[in-house]
Amino acid sequence: MVYQIRQVLVDSRTQLPLQLAPGGGTAISLKPATKEELRKLKKQ
Repeated sequence: MVYQIRQVLVDSRTQLPLQLAPGGGTAISLKPATKEELRKLKKQ
């Protein structure tokens, strides 16, 4: 099994590309970013 954990900055227009195997699934958590997280993620 392979798990991939990523943090990305999204807005209402963001489309997340997901590749799922037949019968597969995904888990996504969305939360407001803190000011520190905003600075960190903008640099990437």
